Amino acid sequence: MTYAIPIGGPYPAAHPEHAIIEAAKRDFLSQCYEKALAVGAVVEIGTMRYDGVAADGRSTLLFAQLCKRDHRRFISIDNSPQAIETASIALRRENLNNVELMLGDGECVLAQLDGKIALLYLDAGDDPRQALAQFQAAEDWLADGAVVVLDDCHSYEAMNIPRTWGQPMPEGKGTLVLPYLRDGILARTPPHTRDGWVQVVRVREAWAMACAIWLSNTIDRPQ
Repeated sequence: MTYAIPIGGPYPAAHPEHAIIEAAKRDFLSQCYEKALAVGAVVEIGTMRYDGVAADGRSTLLFAQLCKRDHRRFISIDNSPQAIETASIALRRENLNNVELMLGDGECVLAQLDGKIALLYLDAGDDPRQALAQFQAAEDWLADGAVVVLDDCHSYEAMNIPRTWGQPMPEGKGTLVLPYLRDGILARTPPHTRDGWVQVVRVREAWAMACAIWLSNTIDRPQ
């Protein structure tokens, strides 16, 4: 396998499907953004780590552009100083000076945020337990009707990715978050339906993203 050397370090060079995956991600994230509440911040966990490489969805740049257009707050969190540096360089190049880049573990930074979140994008790490912890840390800040988006809701078995968490991962990163969301979203229909409680986009049967509407004030959380 050949490698490109972007700012963030080595990354597999663009595969023919990477451009398709990135285009699908950008389209899906744009739709999620447009569905989000007009008031409240956009928060992502997982800042862009590579610059100039297809298949890194580059959500940081996308959300920065949309939030600058609409004069709204955008916060991007990552525990890698290198990712923060990579994003800083790319954002300066694109004249996007409206992003609050925060260094630290997602759940720790989220727990200390102030203000409501209109859109939460979870895109850090592959451990489903980490994704759940991040969501729970953000839960008190989610506005009623906020949009929650998860990346990598694909089957790790299908991708032949080793796992060490001792449980089946049929929905990848969303394995624990999606069931937790079940009592806090708009409709209680089976998952993976286009008009149900979660929307899923799949690209080449290898990647999936999920979007849910969080009703934090109208649903009693299970104890």
